[in-house]
Order: sequence, then C-alpha cells, then structure tokens
Amino acid sequence: MRTPIILAVVLLACVLALLFTHIGHEPMEDPVTVSSITYDEMNRELPNFFSKSGLREYSNKHKGTRVKWTGKIKKISGDNVVYVSIDESRSSNVEFTVSDKTAENLRKNQMITFAGTIDEVGVIETFPPMPHMYVYLKNVELETQNKSDK
Repeated sequence: MRTPIILAVVLLACVLALLFTHIGHEPMEDPVTVSSITYDEMNRELPNFFSKSGLREYSNKHKGTRVKWTGKIKKISGDNVVYVSIDESRSSNVEFTVSDKTAENLRKNQMITFAGTIDEVGVIETFPPMPHMYVYLKNVELETQNKSDK
C-alpha cells in the first residue's frame, strides 16, 4: 500500500520540478538580420525573371528580406508614402510609408539611410523604355536623416 503512495509523490515531484524549471524561461527570438544585398545587386538579377511568373517568383524570393539602403527622397505624398531613389535615377525606385511625425521631419532631396523589410518587388518602365526594379518596403526604420541638398 505504501508503494503506490510513494510512486505518486515521486511522480508529482517530477512534474512540479519540470513546471518550475520552465517558468520564466521563454525561448529567445532570433534577432532580425539585415541582409547585405544591395539594390544594385537585386536590380542586376532582375533580367533573369522578366516573365510575369518569373517576376512573382523573384518577388517571393526576396519578400521578408530585411535590407538597409541609402537614397534620396524624391517625393512624400499626403498619406506619408515616401518615394526614394536609391541610384542616380530621376524617378523613385523604392517606397514605404512612415508615421505622421516622421513624415514631418522629411524633405524632398534629403538623403536618408533606412532599414526595411521587402514586401514586394515590381518593375517600372522608364524613358527611354527600360525596365527598372521597384521595391515596396514595410516596417521601415530611418537610421539617419541628413539635411536636404537643394
């Protein structure tokens, strides 16, 4: 009769020990890693994916990648979408949305460094007709805000 009681007490002690050793020990999340891929590297890869399905495949390949780039603000819309040119082109090739407070501190022609997560990669036609990569980012954090060079 004592043996079942002893086994029950030992089993209960083991269960309680397991519970208490895991309380307060939550698994650590992996920090978000910023990819070293540049806009130019991605743009050079793009011609290999010019079909509609190829572009979708290319976009999905990079979706969720965290990047850190520097570019010049070309325009800020009324709904706080920031249009940035990463290269020396006259038009923007990256866009993202910022808060009202952040948008108030940004100006056209301002050079900014930012980190963001790629949401989608698309193509725009420029003049002369030439397809260029266009990147939509989300979860963007501005890292530097330099004065505009008018």
